[in-house]
Amino acid sequence: MISSGEASSEEINEIYQTRIDDINPGINAYISKTSSNLDSKTTKTNDDKPLAGIPYAVKDIFCTEGIQTTCGS
Repeated sequence: MISSGEASSEEINEIYQTRIDDINPGINAYISKTSSNLDSKTTKTNDDKPLAGIPYAVKDIFCTEGIQTTCGS
């Protein structure tokens, strides 16, 4: 959808964030969200970075400055 121009990475990210907000209180799958860290460099797509700005989930095992690391605990 991004490559065809049907949707931007920002629109897809917003759909995922809304879905997480709607469902997560019932299933408690996400401890932290970092959507506030998105910026124009992250969401800007080009031929070299076709997946830039696409949301994804990762197990909380990486230490990242400014983001709480809980290791799922």
